[in-house]
Amino acid sequence: IGLVPGLELGVELPIVAYQGGASGLDSYGIAAPTLGLKLGTSSPRPVSAAISVAVQPRWSGSFDFGGNSGWTIMPGAGASWRSGDQVILANVALLIREAKIDLGAQQNGNEAQAGVGWSLTDGALRYEVTARAAFELSGVGESAELLGGVRLQRGPAEFFAIAGPGFMDLAGTPAFR
Repeated sequence: IGLVPGLELGVELPIVAYQGGASGLDSYGIAAPTLGLKLGTSSPRPVSAAISVAVQPRWSGSFDFGGNSGWTIMPGAGASWRSGDQVILANVALLIREAKIDLGAQQNGNEAQAGVGWSLTDGALRYEVTARAAFELSGVGESAELLGGVRLQRGPAEFFAIAGPGFMDLAGTPAFR
């Protein structure tokens, strides 16, 4: 939601329809909500940049792939290049966990994240393709996803849905999101 030019408030409530691969965890549920702020350039130039910070509360139970043992803070930065009705984007972020997530044989801690993407920008309904990766900083593993999605702009709010396969071995990497 655009608060003022260049400043956005983001609220996410991820819903996982199915997860598998680990016994003792629920196969579906609502994952940790995210609240974030993004400050970016608000000019119509071809190149833009933004910095962001988001937080997730402690969120646990038997749905730990989408939960946190403590608070999580996610600072990040991104840049994009626009040409006509298309945009190419890249971003980097850190996922800083107050406590590791215990997934039995693996404990996920802090992560470095990166992504690249392409999107159409004209019209209320827009399409995108994104590749993103996460690297657990203690060397436990890494993950990657290739996602396609749609975004719908309605007034100051934007709604979106994404889907695609996950790759690599970091616990919590979806086979399909």
